[in-house]
Amino acid sequence: MRRQEELVGRFSVSFPRGLIDAVDKMAERRGVNRSRLLAELVVEAQSRDLAAEMSEGYRELAAMNRDLAETALPAIAEVVLRND
Repeated sequence: MRRQEELVGRFSVSFPRGLIDAVDKMAERRGVNRSRLLAELVVEAQSRDLAAEMSEGYRELAAMNRDLAETALPAIAEVVLRND
């Protein structure tokens, strides 16, 4: 099993002092350190992005299905009416 240190990457980030203060306050409210807070915020942003992408995909799929139905409906109606 790999040690946890091997699973963690490090990088340096420069923020304006006011943003650092905001990060510190958020971290304190959540009871986590800066690193954990930023990791949680990135995961939350990824989830929102994925939900937005999926929502857009469903809207596109619905439009495609509507177009297909509008195209096929006259042909289906013709076959149904012809068989009556």
